[in-house]
Amino acid sequence: MSQGFHSFKPRISFGLVVNRKCLNSHDRFHESAVLCLFVILVLLWIFREPKFIRGWAELISADTRIGDAVPVIGILFLLFLFPAEPWRIRDSDPLLKWSAVQKKLPWGLVILLGGGFALAAGTQ
Repeated sequence: MSQGFHSFKPRISFGLVVNRKCLNSHDRFHESAVLCLFVILVLLWIFREPKFIRGWAELISADTRIGDAVPVIGILFLLFLFPAEPWRIRDSDPLLKWSAVQKKLPWGLVILLGGGFALAAGTQ
């Protein structure tokens, strides 16, 4: 009698599954941290100047206009500051390393756009 797919019963230990999930939880801390920082960024964008209450931008400074770039720069600073593995705080890399930014960011495009915005602001 042949053994087909129907007679195959995998035996996986519950302890193995729990241990694997616990091990993966350490691997996913940096993903959770980046997700939390992104949610904070979106909330800062939404509540900067909401129409139904005073926004956080008015509470900080009533005379100076705070734009959308201020929370982005703050969150970016936190990405460079927070460790990716807080249980190894002395040996851990940050959530975002400058070498990754240098490698992945198209600097030519950034300089081109920055120059275009500077020329546009200079002609007004």
